[in-house]
Amino acid sequence: MTVMPKTVYPTIPKRIPHTIGFSRYCLKFDRSLSQYVSLGDVLDMDTLDFSIAAWFKTTATGIGLRIISKRISGPTEVGYRLIQLSDDRLSAEINDGTATRGPTSPAGVTFNDGKWHYAVATFDRDEYGILYVD
Repeated sequence: MTVMPKTVYPTIPKRIPHTIGFSRYCLKFDRSLSQYVSLGDVLDMDTLDFSIAAWFKTTATGIGLRIISKRISGPTEVGYRLIQLSDDRLSAEINDGTATRGPTSPAGVTFNDGKWHYAVATFDRDEYGILYVD
């Protein structure tokens, strides 16, 4: 697992020492550095049902903010993601290479209030998917 602060790629040790940017056994991000965690090209779900979950806190508005992402975008980009859309709603998306589908929070329901929120998206390959928040 690697923390990505733009161009520096430090490796995270198995036991994270007390250093700036780390607090015991969790990661702390500096939003001004556009940091993220890359787990590499893993976690392919094939045709299985699965769920993704994340705690997040943001005040960002009007941008496409990736919370969890195993895909970029585009009509044939295979993968899944949990994102804050440019209209500030949450969307859980999955794409099998033919179409993107998944639940989105209703119009006017946003989560960029600077408070912590917990989001879980479940993807049932026979159905549509469900997005739970808080």
